[in-house]
Amino acid sequence: MAQIRQARARARTTAFPACRQAMEVDLYGLYRQAKYGHPVVLLETFVEGERFRGTVYRAANWQRAGVTAGRTRQDRHTSLQVPVKDLYLYPLGRSFRELLCA
Repeated sequence: MAQIRQARARARTTAFPACRQAMEVDLYGLYRQAKYGHPVVLLETFVEGERFRGTVYRAANWQRAGVTAGRTRQDRHTSLQVPVKDLYLYPLGRSFRELLCA
C-alpha cells in the first residue's frame, strides 16, 4: 500500500496530462493487484474520433488498435447507430500477450 500512496502523490503533482495519465495507469495496476490479487496486463479505452483526436492517449504511448463498428453491445438487431470510436490499448508489461493467451 505504500507504493500506491507514493504513486498517487506523484500523479497529483504532475501538471503535464500525458505524464499524469501514465502515472495514474501505473497506480491503477498496483491498486488492482493489491485488491484482487491478480495483475492487470492490458488497458483499453475508446475515443470518439469525430469529436476528439486522442492526443493525450498517443502522447502517453497508448497504441491505436482500430475502430469500433458503430454499434452498442445491446444492439442485437443492428438498428442502433452510435458514433464510431477509436480503440486504444496500453500494455502494462512486456509479456502481456503471453499472459492473455495462456
